[in-house]
Amino acid sequence: FDKPIRRWSELCEDLGVVRIPRKRDYSRYKNDPHTNIEGNLLMAEDIRDFLLEDPNARKRLESNR
Repeated sequence: FDKPIRRWSELCEDLGVVRIPRKRDYSRYKNDPHTNIEGNLLMAEDIRDFLLEDPNARKRLESNR
């Protein structure tokens, strides 16, 4: 599951797209790359942290309206 994520990261970087840093390990379903309920909650915490901690996050969101 790691190679597509790496490629996606490279593409975002090439295009100047800001990605939310992954601070936690997301749990997943067995034999499935998708996050389970616990993984979704951890991902939501990463999103929350990014929006609260990144000084430019609000500017980026408002400029995309």
